[in-house]
Amino acid sequence: MLKSLMILAISASVIGLIFAVLIYKGYKRLRTLEQSMTSRFLQVDRGISACKRDVQVFCLGNVGMDEKLYQLKTSLEKLSMKHEELSLQDSDSAAYKHAAKLFEMGVALDEVVERCGLKREEAELMLTMQKKA
Repeated sequence: MLKSLMILAISASVIGLIFAVLIYKGYKRLRTLEQSMTSRFLQVDRGISACKRDVQVFCLGNVGMDEKLYQLKTSLEKLSMKHEELSLQDSDSAAYKHAAKLFEMGVALDEVVERCGLKREEAELMLTMQKKA
């Protein structure tokens, strides 16, 4: 009976030792996983911080963009109006240039008025000035 108690005690000790070794290995594995996860969390945290900085820089760069776009739109509108004015002036001067050429070619006053869309008085003035020149 003593022998069986001793075998039982040794068996319990061996089982306890096995459990202790298994618990120790599990603990080491948990520590390794914890260190790995901590490292990954730090990497993710650094990435998030970098993204925050990028967003802040982007936002700061766009602060005055609305005002700049408004200024560009206003400038474009002014240029467009000026272009229209110049186009109208150019079309008027084109009529006068055409009338002058027609007078040089000897075309009659009434025909120049009709072809160029000038008032009769304008055409007469041009013809008088051209004869004096």
